Amino acid sequence: MKKFEISFSDIDWGEDEAKNDESLERYFVEFPGYEKIIEGRKRYIIGRKGTGKSAILQKLRLQATSDPLSFYTDISLRDFPLNDFKSLGDRSLQDKSKYISAWKFLMLTEIANLLVRDNSIEETPELEMLKKFIKDNFPDGISVPETISRLRQNENKIAMVASILSGEHSASEGTEVTAQVHYNRAVKALEDLLAHIHTDSSYYILVDELDEGYRAKNSNLSLVILSLLRATDEIFNSFRKNGIRCIPVVVLRSDIFDSLEDNDLNKIDDFVLRLNWTTDENDPWSLKQIAEKRIAATIKARFPNFETEDYWKLIADNDTAPKGLWQYLCILTFSRPRDIVKLLKYCSENVSGAKLTLSDVQKVEITYSGWFYREFRDEVQSFLPCWKEALNCISEVAKGKETTEELIKRFKANEVIMSWCEDNKKQPIDVLKTLFDYSVVGCINESGRWIFKYKDDYFEFMPSYPYYCVHYGFCRKLRIQKSYDRTIVSVYQSYN
Repeated sequence: MKKFEISFSDIDWGEDEAKNDESLERYFVEFPGYEKIIEGRKRYIIGRKGTGKSAILQKLRLQATSDPLSFYTDISLRDFPLNDFKSLGDRSLQDKSKYISAWKFLMLTEIANLLVRDNSIEETPELEMLKKFIKDNFPDGISVPETISRLRQNENKIAMVASILSGEHSASEGTEVTAQVHYNRAVKALEDLLAHIHTDSSYYILVDELDEGYRAKNSNLSLVILSLLRATDEIFNSFRKNGIRCIPVVVLRSDIFDSLEDNDLNKIDDFVLRLNWTTDENDPWSLKQIAEKRIAATIKARFPNFETEDYWKLIADNDTAPKGLWQYLCILTFSRPRDIVKLLKYCSENVSGAKLTLSDVQKVEITYSGWFYREFRDEVQSFLPCWKEALNCISEVAKGKETTEELIKRFKANEVIMSWCEDNKKQPIDVLKTLFDYSVVGCINESGRWIFKYKDDYFEFMPSYPYYCVHYGFCRKLRIQKSYDRTIVSVYQSYN
């Protein structure tokens, strides 16, 4: 029998980017609501950067790949020809409605491509017509950019046989007459044609990377996203009515979703799933599951029959930190899977013994804080271009806890910040509010309670609160005084 030996450095913590992680199924955490995504009851996955949105899509891809009756296609705004897409809009409309038909056409062609690849579907006149539609219009294959380019080059027209347009699907090949029609007209005809195809398979449309190129106050891109949300709902309901399991899944950063303004957003609330991980070890959304699943996967690869109730204790000395080593790690994060996994990977490269200790974690805090800083940069730069100057002001104060008045004074003395405020009709307090919204800082109310947005999502910044506090994950990068460490560690346990 193989002797059981495992150390912290043995653990495979997975890829940085979930989209490329072929092993994700071994340690994916099926959080509350995951089954509803598979069923189509939750179609909009909202969360901050790093909360696992891309991991959900990768899990769906891997599941579909291993199931002969499941298929998926990806739609991404990365390298998306946005200007060409906007030319497809209905010029008679001004709101999101102008792009809904365009999105539906793109999704319908993607679904059509999945259907013709499904060998389980019986050959029927409708399926033959679908194959002809794809062959006539997309002889080199289907992709969203190519579909948009094709429409743009052909003045928004598409080739369709007359029998599809008329709804009569029994015309023989020799009598088929092809017409060039506006894609708007093709949408209804395609929906009707697809509804006549019978299948037991499931088809997933995975929509990601909607933050690519996003800029605050970009009304055009906001309309494109809003129209996508509406088109997604219409596509799902159309296919559900016809008995086809077509499930669109749209993932979107919470800051972008929450900045959208539209009267219809509340109508999709029942279908929105927000990713809200917590450091509470007994909660169904416990962040600790992320680590323990990876530990268990590594151990079971070597010792298939091994079981324990606490995998964390096998590879970490929890007692080396006053409040517990796991809780200390959590203080450095935004309670996001990506944060904790990245921190553990840094630790794995520098651990000195078989088990992780507090001193091992402290050795990598500077490196990790730099990564944490860059994650914030990538998330905030489209909303607050003067973010770096704002963080520099926090470094100048050099205290983890200080009066709001003192930080505002630093903002007012910074030319870049004040120029941004003037250009955008903002005040320095608005800069602080944005830092609060991204949890770089929290605020401390009159009773002394520490409030961070990532823990109290419903809470709005209160200008009247006298003190701000810096999130611990930024402290090493921002060169906050070491004396602040003891304060935040002691506060965290009661706050958590």
